Amino acid sequence: MSYRKKRNKIIYWVLLIVYTAVLCAGAFLVLQTLWDFADLYEKSMPDDVIDSYVSQLSTDIWEEGLAETMSLMEHPFQSDEECKAVVMELLNGEIGHVRTVSSDPNLNAYSLRVGNSSFGKVYLVKDETKNANFNIEFLDKEVELPWDLRPWLVHSEEFDLSGLYTSVEVTVPATYSVQLNGITLGPEHIVEQGIKYDSLKDFYDVNPNLPTKTTYRAEKVIGYLTPTILDENGNVYEIDSSRDDSQFIKPCDPEKFARLDGFCSKFTERYLHFISGVMGKYSSGGYSELTGYIMPGGDLDKRLYAALDGLSWAHTHSFRLDSYQLVNAIDLGSGYYVCDVVAQTTTITQGSGENVDTTELKIIVFENNGDIRALSLA
Repeated sequence: MSYRKKRNKIIYWVLLIVYTAVLCAGAFLVLQTLWDFADLYEKSMPDDVIDSYVSQLSTDIWEEGLAETMSLMEHPFQSDEECKAVVMELLNGEIGHVRTVSSDPNLNAYSLRVGNSSFGKVYLVKDETKNANFNIEFLDKEVELPWDLRPWLVHSEEFDLSGLYTSVEVTVPATYSVQLNGITLGPEHIVEQGIKYDSLKDFYDVNPNLPTKTTYRAEKVIGYLTPTILDENGNVYEIDSSRDDSQFIKPCDPEKFARLDGFCSKFTERYLHFISGVMGKYSSGGYSELTGYIMPGGDLDKRLYAALDGLSWAHTHSFRLDSYQLVNAIDLGSGYYVCDVVAQTTTITQGSGENVDTTELKIIVFENNGDIRALSLA
């Protein structure tokens, strides 16, 4: 090989190496620029900032503002420590965030949530101390890219725990009391009173002084509290939701029950015999036999007297009381009682022969100085 050719080949390789080096250097500069741009772009996204904030909040949530927020909220039935325990229990699930509307276009707003409940907001803002744009060298000129690549910072936060407020409402007899976390509810918590018992609704015309119920409502409870119900003697009472208001009515004492039983057995026999229409002692002439057991001029007295004419046309030949039972007796107060009676009778009538019937009677009676009279039939 000639010296000239050898020299040209060396120059070629030198130039190729220089060219490659230049390309590599340029590529490296381009890649470095891209890496810098990617890094700034990543930091300019708010996701990492809000994720980091929520992660830290999950650990130090009480110290991060909830304590101050709770101290400004009314919680008349719970102490600060009790409220803290309730809130921490409610917020022990995974705290999430949802982008929401912000009234300031320069702020990104996020709703802080546990489940479907929101308990506050956090606002992010661009870091004003950083350069808003990214500059690159292109053809010996500095070019400014039209993107705001400033990183995000936490601007402010606010907590709203009003969504944790609940109320407790309970309806009890007017003579009962209600406690919430050991605090007795007073007249200021009454939202309705004078509520009639369902099981006594037919008897308020008989005795307007029958017991009634009262509804209490306690507001501004953090979380949930179970009310304690105390009867008129201060004993804890558990309301049975499967029963009606009769659960609040105390049965008659044995002595009074026995006295009412003696009255009702005689009245029931005479009453059923009378309305059967049997001619004889307990029919039209038997009305006088009932007068010693009914209230003169009362509702039942008027109804029986009005039935005399119709019973005179009955075709009943015989009547027999087969069984009788006083099932229950309720003391309505002021001398009034409701007696539930079940009786079985056998009658023989013209045309239909022998008939066995079971009759249920609800007898309203009134006692005055030991004299018991039937006032009405419900």
